[in-house]
Amino acid sequence: ILNLFESKEDSQFIYNIINDLQNHPEYLEPLISIIAKNYTILNNAFTLIYNKYNGLLVGDNSLVPIDTNLKNIMITDKNEIKFIDPGELISGPILMGYGDFVAHTYKTELYEELIKRLKPNEEDLKRLRIYAIFSSLNILAFLEKLNVGDITKVIPYGNKLTFCELIKEQLKELKII
Repeated sequence: ILNLFESKEDSQFIYNIINDLQNHPEYLEPLISIIAKNYTILNNAFTLIYNKYNGLLVGDNSLVPIDTNLKNIMITDKNEIKFIDPGELISGPILMGYGDFVAHTYKTELYEELIKRLKPNEEDLKRLRIYAIFSSLNILAFLEKLNVGDITKVIPYGNKLTFCELIKEQLKELKII
């Protein structure tokens, strides 16, 4: 899925993802077949999100990190945040970078602290949730490609819930399920 995120114009960004996935279902078929056994709603997650929230998914275009898992972040003695391995950088909405962090930290104190500091309005909170879902699905597709085992049981470092459980919680907050 990573190649879907390269050099997309901001106003067409999410539309292009949906379009690419509809025209190239092989990107997600292995992932969906595994997840759909336990989480049927994810079978159509991209389309459901796009149909309900496509007006929200436009905006600025920035260089954002898409590998903000907690193993890649260090806090110094002076409380400075340092990225040890920033991973991939893509061009997209700035909230996508935060959304990637939310994918890993939702339902934790770090998430609560992020929301407290960002103070997102309702629309930005929805965007964060959507980008967290997209990031989580991207991570699961990557792990499935690596044949790491049962991806429905993968838990983000520092969290207690699986990515699938976190996606389901985000979909509930978006009132999609």
